[in-house]
Amino acid sequence: MIKSIAIYPDIVDDAYIKKVDDYVKLAGKYHYDEVFTTIHLPEYSLDMQLEALRIIAKKAKEYHMDIVADIGGYFIDQLLNNHHPDLPVIDFIRLDYGYSIEQVSKLYHLLHLKGFVINASTYDHSSFDRLIKQFRNIDDKMEIRCCHNFYVRKESGLDELFAYKQDMFIRQYGLPIYYCIPSLNDPRGPLYLGLPTLEKHRSMELDDIICDLYLNYDMSCFLLSDMWFSEEQLLLIDETLATLTSPLKNIEEIPVCFEEGISEKEKNIVLGIHQFRYDSPYDLLRSKSSRNMAEFASVINANNTIFRKAGTITIDNERYKRYSGELEIVCKDMDSDDRVNVVARIDKKDIVKLRRFREGISYKFIQKAIDKSHENNTIELGGTVVSAPELS
Repeated sequence: MIKSIAIYPDIVDDAYIKKVDDYVKLAGKYHYDEVFTTIHLPEYSLDMQLEALRIIAKKAKEYHMDIVADIGGYFIDQLLNNHHPDLPVIDFIRLDYGYSIEQVSKLYHLLHLKGFVINASTYDHSSFDRLIKQFRNIDDKMEIRCCHNFYVRKESGLDELFAYKQDMFIRQYGLPIYYCIPSLNDPRGPLYLGLPTLEKHRSMELDDIICDLYLNYDMSCFLLSDMWFSEEQLLLIDETLATLTSPLKNIEEIPVCFEEGISEKEKNIVLGIHQFRYDSPYDLLRSKSSRNMAEFASVINANNTIFRKAGTITIDNERYKRYSGELEIVCKDMDSDDRVNVVARIDKKDIVKLRRFREGISYKFIQKAIDKSHENNTIELGGTVVSAPELS
């Protein structure tokens, strides 16, 4: 899997140099492969952007990271027609727009590139096929990759069906495809709305985005398209990918915490062994064994029909008629439903394991042990028992 960070040009001063140094060092610690940047921002001159590129490239090469530079239109001519004796090493050019195949050939040979990254979002199948043939005619050993756009403006990102269809024909060529992953912790201006490929990812949490791309889009590359992801975020990405790729047991155990006041019948349903229906929606996993445990359409009284947070285990109650007794796992926040009892909770990190249910995994829920060390909200200090408020 190819992992990339993004660093965009800015005025080169001590503060910018330090941020670049710190970020590349952090990405190197987590074994990122590339730094993506651009040299065709209309608000800056090419010379100013090349100055920033020199800073980025120098640091990236210390950690053996490739440089991928985005360029298009007017700036291609600027780069080709002006002599830049101290141009830093660029490994890949991501071609944005407004280029000819003659310019591609000149860039390839002038810059001694490894290859090009083609826009995965803007070609139909026939146009893409012609383009690949033209690139192969320049050098059939040229490395070609594809990267979807990111979308700054809200509601302009790709819809799921379109992205999936693009991927289907691009993968016929055996080419890797990058998706852009946004950050709402430190989104890039001027709109500060994150830089996603898929519109649905604009407001999703980072681990949920990684899960979605890996499980539903066969993710082979990704670009952290906003800048300055934190170490906490990079660690979360690594942990999520590790959970998605590590072997699971045939029966995977998942710890649960039960809600107060649930019935023994509900608890018995939860604590059975569950397989989830292969046709379950991505965000609502339906146990195919739970209604058998409950005895078909048994009476589950309505209780605790509250808001369903991600990680909630629910059981349909008698108001759901024939579905009474069906267990479900809610993988994203959902409104309350008076036909659905909230009976237990799992840690959000375990949702990743559950999302792998189509691999044929069965799941056994295990009740968490209750920590009684703070029972009755009291603490023992020097042989004297005091209540927690007295410690403040």
